[in-house]
Amino acid sequence: MLSSVKCRFISLILFLITASSLFASYETEGLLKRLDKELAKRGHYIQLKENRIENIRGRLTEEAYRNNPEVLYSLYDQLYTEYKSFNYDSAFVCVNQLNRLALQLNDPDRLTQSRIAMGFTLLSSGLFKEALDTLHTLDPAKCSLAHKQELYSLMARAYFDLADYSGDRYFAVLYNRRGSLYIDTAISYLSDDTPDYWSAVGLKKMKSNDYKGAVDAFNFLLTKFNISSHQYAIATSSVGYIYTVLNRENEAVDVMIKAALADIESSTKETVALRNLAALLFKKGDIDRAYRYITLALDDATYYNARHRKIEVGSVLPIIEGERLRIVENQRQKLSRYAVVVTILSIIVLFFSLVILIQLRRLMKIRKIQQKTNKDLQEMNTRLSEANIIKEEYI
Repeated sequence: MLSSVKCRFISLILFLITASSLFASYETEGLLKRLDKELAKRGHYIQLKENRIENIRGRLTEEAYRNNPEVLYSLYDQLYTEYKSFNYDSAFVCVNQLNRLALQLNDPDRLTQSRIAMGFTLLSSGLFKEALDTLHTLDPAKCSLAHKQELYSLMARAYFDLADYSGDRYFAVLYNRRGSLYIDTAISYLSDDTPDYWSAVGLKKMKSNDYKGAVDAFNFLLTKFNISSHQYAIATSSVGYIYTVLNRENEAVDVMIKAALADIESSTKETVALRNLAALLFKKGDIDRAYRYITLALDDATYYNARHRKIEVGSVLPIIEGERLRIVENQRQKLSRYAVVVTILSIIVLFFSLVILIQLRRLMKIRKIQQKTNKDLQEMNTRLSEANIIKEEYI
């Protein structure tokens, strides 16, 4: 009796696991189809952004004649906001204008803001040394609270990104240690009822390998605050990275898809979600999608001019492309083998067709001979019958 109950319980558990796996697979496929549709509409989202940019540019042209530095600063700040994760070259032009106008206004607060913007722009493009040099020119003691929060958070990100980029065991440890010090300082200036606080806490825990704590922090950020699409993409991309490290690849794929969808919606070109998603799909054997996504990720990195992102994509693209070429070559070889087999079969069919045709011709000749023989026999029988009749009449 106990054995029977135990078997039923195990069967129920196995059924639930199987059903859960099938549901997860179905949900992932649904998300991938949605992502493919949104990728096809990327041009629409980019057009919306370019319309906003053109609107600001038009207002800048109008204000240039009035030469009001405060209004121009505000407009260039709006233009920079549109460009900062969209195109490095244009963002760089904007921050130079912001810096010039801040100096013209002799406004230390705006000058600090323009330097922080310059640091963010250089960092996003992979110019780590230049970004750190720019940020180190600022004196935190002279910064406002908001600028301290932004400065220390950006310094932390710079060292964390530099650690990831270097890939060197010795220097990466040093960079991560410095990044941790800066993120701790940033957290000390942030309030725990803000999204920036939980974003910083999630980053700190992720870089210190406290993955459960990091996921909890990012999930709190995602569920408790009304954040922008770009902030949502960063948080979900971070959670996806953690799931990848923990070998929870199915969950990582779902989260990375959501991050990629948010990047498309916000027209973000300086992104990692699509690249990481391509790598995950490649491991799962979805080569066609992986190749399509990694080429789109390379297009984004090139459009933004993110040097480190191009290198990161470049480390994955040849592997995926090589596997894709291998599959194509295997298919070509299979087709070649099928072609040889079909050719041989065609030759065999043709040979037997010729044999059958020859046999049919022989049969036709035999049939004609038989017909002629039958005709001769009929004539002979007719003559015999006539001879018999004459014989009987004679008798």
